[in-house]
Amino acid sequence: MFPILFFIGSLGVRTAVLAVERPLPGLDGVVQVQATDSRRALAHLAARFYGSPSGLLRVIGVTGTEGKTTTAHLIDAILRTDGRRTGLFGTIQNRVGSAATSATLTTPESLDLQRLLWECVRAGVTDVVMEVSSHALAQGRVSECEFDVAVFTNLHSDHLDFHGTPERYLEAKAGLFSSLGKGWAKAGRGLGVLNADDPSSARMAAACGQRTVTFGFETAADVSGRIIRADLGRTAFVAETPAGPLRAAVPLTGAFNASNALAAATVCLALGIDREVIISGLESSGGIPGRFELVPNERGLLIVVDFAHTLAAFAEVLPTLQRFTRGRLITVFGCAGDRDRSHRGAIGRLVTSLSDFTIVTTDNPGSEDPEEIAREVVSGAKEVDPRGECHRVVLDRRRAVEEALSLARAGDSVLLAGKGHEEYQLIEGYRLPYNDRRTVEEILKR
Repeated sequence: MFPILFFIGSLGVRTAVLAVERPLPGLDGVVQVQATDSRRALAHLAARFYGSPSGLLRVIGVTGTEGKTTTAHLIDAILRTDGRRTGLFGTIQNRVGSAATSATLTTPESLDLQRLLWECVRAGVTDVVMEVSSHALAQGRVSECEFDVAVFTNLHSDHLDFHGTPERYLEAKAGLFSSLGKGWAKAGRGLGVLNADDPSSARMAAACGQRTVTFGFETAADVSGRIIRADLGRTAFVAETPAGPLRAAVPLTGAFNASNALAAATVCLALGIDREVIISGLESSGGIPGRFELVPNERGLLIVVDFAHTLAAFAEVLPTLQRFTRGRLITVFGCAGDRDRSHRGAIGRLVTSLSDFTIVTTDNPGSEDPEEIAREVVSGAKEVDPRGECHRVVLDRRRAVEEALSLARAGDSVLLAGKGHEEYQLIEGYRLPYNDRRTVEEILKR
């Protein structure tokens, strides 16, 4: 594969420029730009073609294993409450002002990213908030994007199929912080916002050559929070800040979301936004699709759709859901194909141990055999349920949801994990339409 950059000439003729690592024969008349790293070359070409738009915007990048989507949405909500016109790029959507399109990657490829930033400049956007994945950092997708603020949420073992080792994964994340203050437009300035409760923040701070600010609930920090009340769909906390106390109730469930809210508040405090504006933005932010999303129903069930698909995410979501469950907790989940296989057994063991009943199903199996993925997951489930009394395999995800709902009684909770906001199942190269929430609603209507 090689990256391609398209130019539209003065006569409307579409011209292709290839960024290559070795010349390709048989392409007479096509411009080929040879570089040792074609991905980074593409990022450079795209930025220059679109006029280096990140230099004309305030750009906030959010990285971490968990919490990127929620933190980015909360920062965006506060900025809009402050009267800023924003762009938001991430796992769910890419939005320029009020115009949004569905996202296919957490962080767009460099050519798409520079185009989106250019569209933001044209649309009068002042601030862009974007999720920055470890893949994007390692592949140089954001190498020509100048950030004003870099935010670190947390780090857990993930994506080792791509990075190879935890150390490389950590270093990829640190790359966002080492890039601060090195661009032509923002040389010598930038801000790192770090989670003091996560020990990996020390590596981010070491990589960051600019000022850093910390937040946390358990560790001494510049912005130190304390949860006051944690209800279903609402979490209240108070934070001691350099600007004075800040008290807010966000319409989200769980201590992990309180941490995301504290991160967003810390960013905006550092940007000089008034505390009352921050509180208003947090409290009016609303829920985020597929992130501990509650599905209303008349059966007395607590039905939650969540994107949880890692060990760390399950370790946060399941204990949170247990607190609000009067009856049994039934979990429907799977593991994605073409990704790190080493955690599948551990995920099966954890989910089975924290649920009263589990149904192992598909979650974007991709090119892998769904039965083999399920066997690897069940190998862990059997460690805590060797007789198979509390788990079963139903590979058809829709049927798995039907079975979970048929087993559930008033007072029970049903967690549909892994798909979250997604509108498809990725199977053998095809994106087949599917959405957990809509599936539940259709089944309940019957």
